[in-house]
Amino acid sequence: MAGFTGEHVGEPRVIITLVGPPLLHVDFKFVRASDFAERTEDPEILRDRDGLLAQTWLTGPQSLNVAGPQNMSQNREK
Repeated sequence: MAGFTGEHVGEPRVIITLVGPPLLHVDFKFVRASDFAERTEDPEILRDRDGLLAQTWLTGPQSLNVAGPQNMSQNREK
């Protein structure tokens, strides 16, 4: 396992990890509950003890960042 912060990509709240074998890339992003409604991606919630994040996710705006090859080419054109 190896890990480092995401400061080099402008996101210090991210811990980038590589685990394996087989090699797997996993990013952990740490945010305050009050910041969760305004997001650039729709993450997987790994732990939500009191359901606050899930509730905020339902009431917040949907992410506009959709992964996939077609979206990657559209983002390069912008």
